[in-house]
Amino acid sequence: MSNLLVQNIKHTNGTTAQTIDSSGNTTLSGNLTTSSFVTAKTPAFKARLSGNQTINQSTWTQVQFSVEEMDNKGWYDTSAYRYTPQQAGFYLFTLNLFQNGGTANSQRRIGAINKNGTYLRVWDQEITAGADILTNGSILLEANGSSDYFEAYNWAQTSNASDVVLSSADYVNWSGFLVTAT
Repeated sequence: MSNLLVQNIKHTNGTTAQTIDSSGNTTLSGNLTTSSFVTAKTPAFKARLSGNQTINQSTWTQVQFSVEEMDNKGWYDTSAYRYTPQQAGFYLFTLNLFQNGGTANSQRRIGAINKNGTYLRVWDQEITAGADILTNGSILLEANGSSDYFEAYNWAQTSNASDVVLSSADYVNWSGFLVTAT
């Protein structure tokens, strides 16, 4: 094991930036800015389904993520299935959906994050066989920190007009976190 023994940390111009006394107490000098630090309370959430959900044929359907697995700021609404961040910045959202294949030979499935009523595609996939499939994707979106809200949506179309069922498996979820404040 190695030790770094130091009493003062100085800038090249000779000003002391940090002092450590013999008891291990640290004193910072000058202006400390926190804009480049990641804190333990970076806004983040993760939610999942409480049971299977049917996605009606050729209809945008809000995914009912009603089980909050994590929401360290309390900004996720489990009854509206909506995240309304109260800190301005860029957020990375991830959407993971496991859909049954239905009885169709071909399908199109779209996952989207809805920002204030506008659908922003996370993925758009054509499937040539009626197979079960896990689809996922991420999207980086800006929030104003007051009124912008985000919701997860799914759209499905099958060649025989059958509905698609989202599984309530634990890997069916959506999440988001602040990447950088603005």
